[in-house]
Amino acid sequence: HKQLEDLYVMMVGTNERVFPNNLPTKLDNDLFCGEMLLLFRTSEVDEPIPEGTTDSDPVVRYFRGKQRRFEFQWQFKLKKVPDGDVFVCCELDEPVRLGMIQRTLVNTVLKFVKKMNQGFSYFLSDTSENPSYLAFPVGTSMDRFCATKPGKEPPKLGNEIYE
Repeated sequence: HKQLEDLYVMMVGTNERVFPNNLPTKLDNDLFCGEMLLLFRTSEVDEPIPEGTTDSDPVVRYFRGKQRRFEFQWQFKLKKVPDGDVFVCCELDEPVRLGMIQRTLVNTVLKFVKKMNQGFSYFLSDTSENPSYLAFPVGTSMDRFCATKPGKEPPKLGNEIYE
């Protein structure tokens, strides 16, 4: 999608670019294996559709009628029970260059996020020696969890996931 051309995440270890509103991406590490799908709202969601037609883009159909701006869906199978909490973490490769007012505003917003999300941690760095990061505990930061019993079909990524 043209609005999302410059938006992607990098997979640590493989240096693979993962683009949103695309196909699910395979994940495999020491803790789990599975897939993830990054979904981002685009402007077409808010445009009216002519009567008698439907959206051809499944991501537009998915977001239509919802207020959320993005959704990350994961589907995985644990290889072992983790020791302690599991976190979703985003790390920046480049230093964060902010002016004094910008840094104060960003820190205020991040302190609010921390207050609202138990276990959330962050670090903003202006050097490349210590990268900036945001880390959310999976257990307190996800909207929905769905456990699929062995032998049953898990929900298809890109669709509504019900608990």
